[in-house]
Amino acid sequence: MNQQEKLMTQQLRDKNSLTYKKLIDDCGDRLLRLAFIVVGDQQIAEDVVQESFLALYQNIETFRGESSIITWLTRVTINKAKNVLRRKKLKSIDFKEGIDIQDTSPLPEEYLETKEKKVKVRNLLLSLPLKYRDVLYLYYYEEIKIKEIADILDLTESGVKSRLKRGREHMKELLVERGVAQ
Repeated sequence: MNQQEKLMTQQLRDKNSLTYKKLIDDCGDRLLRLAFIVVGDQQIAEDVVQESFLALYQNIETFRGESSIITWLTRVTINKAKNVLRRKKLKSIDFKEGIDIQDTSPLPEEYLETKEKKVKVRNLLLSLPLKYRDVLYLYYYEEIKIKEIADILDLTESGVKSRLKRGREHMKELLVERGVAQ
């Protein structure tokens, strides 16, 4: 943990509201996207993120500093999202209106085609088993390094690499099968 992270941790322990606000502003959207990928419902994802920040506030004293606060908070968010799935026994995730995909294509035809492909890819990602879905999301959408993903998911680096490989294989099969890719 670097000096800046130590200072932030101390400010969080001191219940500094500005530090909490900055943390929410800095990583709230990222955590929301992550929770959405796990639970597949915007409203539930918002609740998960809110519960994660509340857990940070209530349990900051137990934070040991073995990872960054953001890594710890990401792990808490994933665990809370998985707990929701277990509690509600959501077998299939039905993609409704959720996180909007922004696209800057200038032509409407290109925009619609690109947006449709992104929605199809996102839906296929949501259909993968959770163990592949979370690794692929963290790696490709959040651009988190393999080592940090291993810390977040409590896996070895080789375990993350293995899940990435298998997840890619599953995605490729689904993309070809559904005509999204060749």
